[in-house]
Amino acid sequence: MASLIERDLNQMVCAGCGQLIGGEYLQALGSVWHPEHFVCAGCSRPIGSDSFLLHDHAPYHAQCYSQFVAPNFVRIINSNILIVSTVVVW
Repeated sequence: MASLIERDLNQMVCAGCGQLIGGEYLQALGSVWHPEHFVCAGCSRPIGSDSFLLHDHAPYHAQCYSQFVAPNFVRIINSNILIVSTVVVW
């Protein structure tokens, strides 16, 4: 889960755009981000402080992960329940 923090530190650089960060920022995946630049690899919308899943070091909303990464193996019941199939059918 990314954490939303409000602080004015001029030394931080956004991992998404490479610009200095002042004011609100997210801290996730070992980097800091402008909230609008920490985006889902599936839909390109900001993730914000919501939980997310990783695939190939890229963050995904839970719904996007189930749609783009593992449509046959993952099903989201609600924001708190993730069902993963352990049976692969070829």
